[in-house]
Amino acid sequence: MGSKPCKQCPFRRGSLPGYLGENRVGDFVQAAMGDSKMPCHSTIDYEDPKWMSKFLAGKRGTQCRGRAIFQANNCKLPRDREVLRLESDCKLVFSTPQEFAEYHANQSYLEER
Repeated sequence: MGSKPCKQCPFRRGSLPGYLGENRVGDFVQAAMGDSKMPCHSTIDYEDPKWMSKFLAGKRGTQCRGRAIFQANNCKLPRDREVLRLESDCKLVFSTPQEFAEYHANQSYLEER
């Protein structure tokens, strides 16, 4: 699994700007700073209607490494001990929610706060 995010990870610097699936940047950041598991988008079949229950049960997909680093970059320690935790790396992954929002060219997160 490693400790680096996949190359397409939205939390990774140099990823495709605006690549957040159907999510708004504010909702994405709110989920990223939460305490529950977040799947790596490249390991999930989103067309499967049971993808979330399979992921939470540990039967499909892996946790997002970019999100784990993003949380560390923001001094966020998830309450759930099953949530992936990795070391901070501000060179590879965005440092703040504002930086993430600006990169993905959606200012709604900044305006809502």
